[in-house]
Amino acid sequence: PFEPPHPLIKTEIPQGWEVKTLGEIGKVISGGTPSTSNKDNFDGEIAWITPADLSGYKEKYISKGKRNLSEQGLKNSSARLLPPNSILFSSRAPIGYVAIASNALCTNQGFKNLIPNGNVSSEYIYYFLLHSKRLAESVASGTTFKEISAASFSKLPIPLPPLATQNQIVQILESKFTHLDNLAQFVNASLENLQRLKSSLLNQAFKGELIC
Repeated sequence: PFEPPHPLIKTEIPQGWEVKTLGEIGKVISGGTPSTSNKDNFDGEIAWITPADLSGYKEKYISKGKRNLSEQGLKNSSARLLPPNSILFSSRAPIGYVAIASNALCTNQGFKNLIPNGNVSSEYIYYFLLHSKRLAESVASGTTFKEISAASFSKLPIPLPPLATQNQIVQILESKFTHLDNLAQFVNASLENLQRLKSSLLNQAFKGELIC
């Protein structure tokens, strides 16, 4: 292990890994919104994602949001069409929602998006950004609300192992998370059964059945 050459990375990383910035492993693209006063900018065939679409969203991939843009709306805004496997990261209100595009789509200005290079796993970046909400917040600025700029987002460091190791890490995380999700379902079911048992006991108590 060695101390990585970046002040925002506080822990050592294994030999064979590198520390890169997001801007070095892909292309950072901001989103945009066309004029909402012109209805012809919306209700087309182009999926358009806003941070609100990711509120409470639990899936890794996303294909569309509540609204679509038209070709005119895309042309008349700073939004860019992103290819599949691009990573979407909400950069304000709030910072830290993450998803992967399952198809070509675009986002509003509340995102900083990353089109990864070919030697980097989109899913590895996805899990890293899930882990890095506080890191992103630490470099955000603003008075009314915090926002991370495209320049600051591009400079965020990421520990980067070889591609085969990235894929291995993703597989292990997914296996572990599936186990934890199953455990959570079991715990929730147990709590529901416990609540039903308590209700049953209370019902018996006030029917005189507990002291028969």
